[in-house]
Parts: sequence; structure tokens; C-alpha cells
Amino acid sequence: MAEPGARLEPRPLWQTVLMTAGLLALTLSFIPLAVGLDRHLAEPIDVRLVGLSSASLAGAEVARISPRGKECALAPGNSRDSWSSTDAWARAIRIRLNAHALAELSEVVVTIGGRAQRHSRAELLAAWLRSAPRASSSTGAALLEGGSEQLGAHSALSPGHWLINWPASGDRIASLVPWPVAISAAFLALGLIMRVLWARPRIARCLETALGYDRSIESKWAPEPRGTRVVWFVAGLAVVVVGLGILELLDPYYFTRVDNLVSVLPGMIWSCRALDAGHFPSWTPNYFLGSPVSEVGFFGVYYPPALLSWWLARHWFGNELLTLEIFMWMHLIAAYAAAFFLLKRLRVGAALSASASMSCALSGYSLVVGRAWNAMGAFQAWNPALLLGAIHLIRGRPTWRWVLVVGAVVGVSFHTGHSQAWFNAVASFCLVTMLLALTVQIPVARLLWIAPTLLLGLALAVPVLLPLTSIVSSAARIGGLGAGIAKGLPALLLPYPFARAMHPNDWIGESRPEITQFYYSGTIFLALGLMAAMLLVGSVAAVRPISRIARSQTWTVCGILAFLMALGRPGFLWLGLCSLPFFSKFRDPFRFFPFANLFLIAAGAVLLQTGIARARRPGLAGGLVFGTVALLLLYHVSLAPPGQHDFGFLPYPRLEGLAEPGARPAVLDRTGRYFPLLPRFGSGPDYSWGLGHDLAALYDLYSMDGFDPLIQVCPENTIASEAFARDPVGTMQCYGVRWVLEHRLIHESPVPPRKPGWEHTGPSLLPALAWGAPESVEAPLQAEQLRALAVLQQVKKIGRSAARFPAVTVWELPQPDPLAFAVASPAKALPVAFGPGAACVDVHSLSAGGAVIVNVLRRAPLHAYVDSRPVPSTADRWGRVEVNVPAGGQELELRYESPWTRWLLVAAALVLVSAVLTIALSLAKLD
Repeated sequence: MAEPGARLEPRPLWQTVLMTAGLLALTLSFIPLAVGLDRHLAEPIDVRLVGLSSASLAGAEVARISPRGKECALAPGNSRDSWSSTDAWARAIRIRLNAHALAELSEVVVTIGGRAQRHSRAELLAAWLRSAPRASSSTGAALLEGGSEQLGAHSALSPGHWLINWPASGDRIASLVPWPVAISAAFLALGLIMRVLWARPRIARCLETALGYDRSIESKWAPEPRGTRVVWFVAGLAVVVVGLGILELLDPYYFTRVDNLVSVLPGMIWSCRALDAGHFPSWTPNYFLGSPVSEVGFFGVYYPPALLSWWLARHWFGNELLTLEIFMWMHLIAAYAAAFFLLKRLRVGAALSASASMSCALSGYSLVVGRAWNAMGAFQAWNPALLLGAIHLIRGRPTWRWVLVVGAVVGVSFHTGHSQAWFNAVASFCLVTMLLALTVQIPVARLLWIAPTLLLGLALAVPVLLPLTSIVSSAARIGGLGAGIAKGLPALLLPYPFARAMHPNDWIGESRPEITQFYYSGTIFLALGLMAAMLLVGSVAAVRPISRIARSQTWTVCGILAFLMALGRPGFLWLGLCSLPFFSKFRDPFRFFPFANLFLIAAGAVLLQTGIARARRPGLAGGLVFGTVALLLLYHVSLAPPGQHDFGFLPYPRLEGLAEPGARPAVLDRTGRYFPLLPRFGSGPDYSWGLGHDLAALYDLYSMDGFDPLIQVCPENTIASEAFARDPVGTMQCYGVRWVLEHRLIHESPVPPRKPGWEHTGPSLLPALAWGAPESVEAPLQAEQLRALAVLQQVKKIGRSAARFPAVTVWELPQPDPLAFAVASPAKALPVAFGPGAACVDVHSLSAGGAVIVNVLRRAPLHAYVDSRPVPSTADRWGRVEVNVPAGGQELELRYESPWTRWLLVAAALVLVSAVLTIALSLAKLD
């Protein structure tokens, strides 16, 4: 509250100009960071090997050397003899050839950006050759490497002269300069405008009230009766329920789309069925040659609302395919309630609280992202719940109950299944509490209570947090990719068709222009929040002291920071985060958008409350706002905002004759694996017949493929994917692939046509096939299709057509390795039974014992037992589990045993430290 008689003073003009110059210098200083971290500035590289035969091309390896010296394979290019790289820095090109290929090679054509350089055989041998094959060997490897000396086109004074694909002539670097200049100019303009406004006494009093500096207006806020609050809460809840109902009527199974459709729901159903049968779903044999489940946390194994949603869907509604619909309805209704109570704590009237909470629950982000990633939708409820815990600190000194409740929220929310969203939520909670302390709204000593709270939350998260950290740290995952919301700024305030914008990442597969609604949240409160941000920034430039201005603007400050993060590269902060260890694995800055939305909507609601308090009939004004927001949001949901991609089918059609028995037995069974050849982002009513992604779990089949951005790039899977890149058919046979599914969509254009009159920036860059190339290569969809077609040609040469369906042709490969076999007789299959977390092999026929291969990838938690006695296991050269069975053994069992003892000890230690800190803080009474 303002001190009696204290006034805000105009800032001297020279200070405003000096602050503008400092802001300009600060933003310009980010340009070197942006250039160093932003891979989108790197010029594309194309390498073509001229003169090689088909056999030599098959054995050639082309890679780029990263700035840190890491070798990263290039993706196949548009022709058989070319390789390409985009969105990646390179300091050299490395080529490996055998002796025959080196003798055939006539020249290497390297195209960097628009510059094509031809290097003759003589030049290659003189300047590129690093090691040559032995004269007596015809199969030895030759290493050619061209760096900045051979390929560079920049002077030694150029900042990136040691990189071969540094932007030429500085044009692309110069394009970064206008943005800092525009930011600084806007800051100066706002400052000058606010100086004029603050000079007028009446306007200055209004600004003081709007900024929360003068709180005398709060005395005019009449306390609302409890009945009034309940009525408005129920009215807002009714709008949310009607909106969700409209979505389901217009687009059945609205929230079961995109990743939810092909990965989350199959995995969730598989996990819940296993739990219902009394088995813990720690590991699944159904995809990725055996993949961890509970340690990844992707399917909500430890998340009570996920388990409750499946139970309600199966036992109350009799349809477990409704699991994610119940899940999302539950969380979006909870998001409305949590936001309502958060705004009530901020002394916002019930009508405005209900209106603003509807804007959060039915925002485009909640609907579009929620139907793709259920975990991101769940955090729409957890975000305001965590902020409620921060607001509670204003009311008084926390107690052990506060630590217990907020710590439980931190820990349980982690198990929704999206670590980046959880980190963003916890960071927002910490940011709010720190700002409350910096603006003297709470004593600084209360910040100490955050420590035991976070420790308790980490203790609850340990079963997933520790293994997930290990996977992320070892995964070959490119971070920092994706775009922010900068391209959709008009759509923040205007619905379609008054504004038009594509998805931040221009993700392919969506041609409906209603994706504009991704950015929309009801106009009024977000517009007022942005106005509050401009008032705050302009006032900082125009008057002083800053501490008094920002004291009651916690939500606005947090909204500005989150908004800058959500902008992505134009907001600068995203690049700084991507430079930090571990966080460099994060992607898609638009995931900060819900936090910017929540903070700015809260700031807008507080600002509007100060204006309504001056109205003669505040109740009528609040009702008009409620009605306007409700109508805008119902129009918004009536457009049924589409998902980030539409696979074109509803859950889940019967696959009679293919995966399910009909008039005849199903072609696919559990005696072997299959491999799907279909567009990873295709679309069609028969797309499910390709059994891609994680659909194998739903139909209880075994696929070599799968969908999990982390698992597919962990070291065990990288071994398999690199082998597949070298020899696809041989690799599939070694991993027990008996059938290859050729889907009709593999022959169609992977880029669907756009609607007439709807502009699009062009095809997106999406990850390569999980088994086609490591994820260190980002390839266009067309290149992915070419690789799949090349694999199909190899399959047709040796395979036979086992069955034909309208959507799929099934090819059967000859002599695949069994799912379990003795090394001494690899053609003879041993009986094996897979289940959740285990694999049992009948080895009684091996009376003399011997080495046995279980055809799943060996992971550290997989332990081997023969007749319940532990035995050591190793990985063969394909990464499969190999066990030496002693003579007389009857049963070999693989169990996926997570290190529960270690986890429980870590969790117990964290809980103990949290309890000690809580007791110490309670006794210290630092307030």
C-alpha cells in the first residue's frame, strides 16, 4: 500500500533515454548468443558423391562434425548419391569410403546455402584425405574430411570463420537487428506517452489505481454475499461444461487425437489393464524391441487421475476408449475451479473471476494442445493450483500443512507425464514467490519455506524423475527446436476469421484455418492484461521509483516474462534457457504460452476490477462482461479448434483379418514382430491399419517401431536404428520381424494440399523415422518417404506377399530370428511368453545348457533368472539379451526390476530433510 502522502515523481527525460539505450544495448548483446545457439541461422548443406556405384553408395557414410567435435550422420538427400543437413552447425564434413569406393569416386560436390563447390579427385586426395586404406586391403576404410580451410568462404575476421555453413555476408545476422531496435523504440514511445499522461493529475490518479499503487479504491469494493459467489461460479462452470459438450457433439472423441490417439491412449489402456490383472506395467514387449513404461511416466502409471479416468471409463461408462475424454473433462473443469479461487484470492469479483476462469479453461491452447498431449492439458489445472499455494504466503506464515499440501501438488503433478510442462509450472511458482518477496508483499524469510516444499515434491517424483533424468542426459536429442507464438499475435485478441494464423511450428497435416483458435482465449482479459503490461513498462520509463510501481504488479511482471519466453527466438529468453545444461534438451517455446495466458488474464482481471469498482452498477457491468466472454468462448468452441495433426480415424476400428480374427484367423500373431511402413504423420480413415506408433500395445502385438521421443533416441535404441540405416532388411530379420506392413499412404504425397486461399509457409521439418536414422538428423517428410520406399523395394526382393487388404499389403520375410532361440541352433524357436515387465522362455529342451538369445534390447533393469536363480546377462552385437543357461535349466525369466530400494532410500532422505527443515523453520519464527 502506498505511504501516506507519497507520490510518484516524473522521471527526468535523460533517464528515460538512458534506460532506452541500455535496453537496446542489452537486446543487441543477445544477437551473438542467438547466432551461436539458433540452428535456423545455419545454412543447409548438401553433399553429393559423384561416380560411385550402387554398392559403393550403400556402404558410404557422410557426417558433419558439430562445433563440439561430435560426429552426426547426415540424412539421405533428394538423390541416391546425396546427403543433406539442415538446422545444424558444422565445422567439417567427414566421408567414410571403402577402397573400392575411393577408387570410383570422381568428385565431391558440396552445396552450402546457394554456393556449390566441386572438389576433384586430385584435390580430395591432396587436401581431404585423412587416412587411406592399406595397399594390401580392398575393404579398408578411407577417411575424407573437409573443414573451413577446404569449404569455408569467410575471412579470418568473420565471427564464424571456423564454421563451414556460417551465414554469408551477414545478411541473416543483420535481419536480427530490427527486432531489438523495435523493442527499444516501443519502450521509448511508451515512456514518452506515459510521461504526458502522468503529468495530468486526474489521469495520474487513475494510473496509480490501475497499477495498484493507490489502493483507496479497494474500500469501495463491497463484500459479495456467499450466495452471489456460488451463483457466478456455477454459471461459469455451466459455460465450461456446455463448451466441452459442444466440442464432443461437433467432433466425437475430441481429446483423443494426435499423440493421444496413437500413443497415449494405447499405452494407458495397456498399463491399466496390466494393473487390473495384478501386474505392474514396468516394461512392455509390444514396441521398440521392449520398452520401459513406468520409468518414463508417459502413460500416467503413477498418476491417480489417469487411473481413475480409465476405471470410470471401463466400469461406469462401459467403454475404456473414453478414458482421455474423462481425463480432459476432469482437468479442464478443475482448471476452471482453480483459476476461480485464485482470482478470488486476488480480490477479483465473482462475475469477473468466473469470466476469466472460463477464458483459461476454454482457451485455444487448452483445447488444441490438450487433444494432442493430455499431460499438457492436465497442467491447465495444476498451474493455478500451484499459484494458489504461492498466494497463501501473503496471508501469513506457512505451516507444515502448507508444506504438505503444496509439496503434494508439486510431486503428484510431475506424474502427469510431461517433464517440461512440470518444470515450467514449478519455475512459475518459484518466480511468483520471489517477486512477492522482492516487492515486500511477503517477508524474504518466507522464501525458505520453498525448500522443504520442493524437496517433498521431488521425493514423490523420484520413481520417474531419476530414470528420466538418466534417459534425457544420454539421449541423442536436439533441443531448442520449435517456434513461439510471434506469428500468431493478432490471433491472441481476434478469433477466426478476423485473424488468421498457423500453428507456431507450422506442423504438417492440418489444413483447417481454424487452427487460428490455438491462440485465442476470449479477447477481453488477455487484451486488458497486455494493456496492464504496457502501462507497467511505460510507467517504469516515465516515473519513479520502480519498486513502488511494481509492488502490486506481480502477475503483470510474470506475464511479461512468460510472454517473452513464449515468443521463442524473438523474445531472447528462450535462447538463454536453451544454453543451460539439461534444459538444452527442451523444445517448443510455445509451451510457455499457457503461463503467459494465465498471468496476463489474471492481470487483466485485476485491472478490470479497479475499473468496475468505479461504476455506478458494478454488478451489471460484471454481468455484461460475463455474457460477452461467454458468447465469444462459445463461438470459439463452435469452430472445434483442430489438433496439431489429424490421423483421420476415430478410436479404434476393428482390423479383422489383420490383427483381429474375423471370418479367418488374423495374419499377425505373437510368434514374431512386424514393421510398419506408413507415413509417420499420414492421415486417412484407414490409417490405423498400418499399426504404427504404439498401436501394437492396444492390439497386443509386437512391433519393432514405436513412438516415444526419448526412448527412440536412447543408447540401446540408437544401436538398432543405426543398424537399420545400414541394412534395413537384415536388421529386421535379426530382430525377429516376420511381417512388413506396406500401407497405401506410403505411395502418396506426405504433404497434404492446403485449402484454396489459405497461405502456408511450406512443409515442416519433422523427425526422421525412428528406425531410419538417429534423431540427430532432422529430415523433411519427402526424404522420409524416399527412405521408406527404398526399404520396401528391398523387402519385395526377398519377401512374399502374405495378405492384401484395401489399405495394407502384408509382406512376409524369410527366416527371421525367433523371439527366443539358442545360439547353437538359431533357426529353432524356443517357447517364450511375454507379459508386463517380464519374459519367460522354456529352456528345458537345452539339457546341456548354452547361450540363449531373448530377442529384446538389453536394458540395465532387465535381470535374468534361471529357475528363480539370478544369472548374468550380456548384450550381443545387436544389443539383444544373451544369457548363458546352465545345464538342466527349465525356465529362463527376464524381469524388469526397477531399483526400488535405491529410489525409496532417496525419497526417504528427501522426506527426512524436508521434515527437518519444516520443523526448523517452524521453531525459528523468522517472520
